Amino acid sequence: MDVPKEKNLNAYAISRDGVDWEKPDLGFVEFRSSRKNNLLAEENLTPAFLDPNEKDPNKRYKTLVKIGTKTSAGMKMDLYTSGDGFRWTAYEQNPVINTSPGKGRWGPTVFMGWDPIRKMYGVHMESCLHKGCPMGKRVIGRAESPDGIRWSEAQTILIQDARDYPDTEFYAMAASTYQDLYLGLISVFRTTNTRHYPEVISSRDGIHYQREYREPFFPNGSYDGDFDDTSIYVFAAPIIRDDTMRIFYIGANWRGPDTLREKGDRARRAIGLATIPADGIVSVDGGKLRPGILVTRLFAFQGRELYLNMEAAKHNAGAGLPEVRVEVLDSDHQPVDGLKLEEADPLTKTGRHRVSWAGRGDLSRLAGAPIQLKISIHNAKLYSFQFE
Repeated sequence: MDVPKEKNLNAYAISRDGVDWEKPDLGFVEFRSSRKNNLLAEENLTPAFLDPNEKDPNKRYKTLVKIGTKTSAGMKMDLYTSGDGFRWTAYEQNPVINTSPGKGRWGPTVFMGWDPIRKMYGVHMESCLHKGCPMGKRVIGRAESPDGIRWSEAQTILIQDARDYPDTEFYAMAASTYQDLYLGLISVFRTTNTRHYPEVISSRDGIHYQREYREPFFPNGSYDGDFDDTSIYVFAAPIIRDDTMRIFYIGANWRGPDTLREKGDRARRAIGLATIPADGIVSVDGGKLRPGILVTRLFAFQGRELYLNMEAAKHNAGAGLPEVRVEVLDSDHQPVDGLKLEEADPLTKTGRHRVSWAGRGDLSRLAGAPIQLKISIHNAKLYSFQFE
């Protein structure tokens, strides 16, 4: 029997690079008198996350599904688990989240899954459906759980401040851990021009976030042209593969029913992909005509070798050739013999490189001692450094 027209089913696709996608025949659903399609069965639930903390292989995939969203007088969520991401089992004591009447329901919600820093399951949401939020604006909250079943009340963790435009609101936030930091991508909503764009934020504890960069992490398309010229929604954590960070997002050239009707047949909504180099979230940029110098604070390291992630700028007339060199300073801020700038091997190409001085890179004799790094950056971007 064919799928009824009123049914909205999810489809399944796989990819090795995030660009070219395959649509395998799953055989779950009969559609147009055939089971040769990639449709997921009605009981399949998305979005789901892989739980690295789960010991039971039959429950390694999890998803929480919002139910009863037609009313603002409370909200419920059911937990489902799966061993393969296709066949799901409902938790016998659902719902696991049940907001009390009068506190409203959550707005756009993104589950981060297991939080390896706080040792909790985490979820971020537009926490009070903007009607009850400060100044009537959308803000971001967080709830967490030790087991995915017992959840805390949502606590507001991110609100607008004096540096924001008066029409700034936060529609949703995808949060993940990156190295020893939290990386958040919030969907900033400018209500006067009805635009959504992503902004990158960071935190050490998952609660207090720094918003150093009040600009789009990647921009909307041009007006009235690209599919994402009006709205960009990031509802999933970045994926890092082959030294590249991949960010999948939903883009649209409309926002809300009014602009949707106005666009008519020209309305578009699609999935987009943004990419940056691994660690390329922010950079320290060196001068084009003469090197810029970065000196770190005093710190101690564990490891033996220093690695540096950089991007070499394209050579332009009047600009110097890309080059990065590293000098190690002792606790008295003096260059260490054999590790001076003039002895450093120049790094000139984009990528992650082992730092060396006259071919030697073993720094184990300095491990645990207070040092500083003095980094000369010429016509290049420095993304990160790391001891291994």
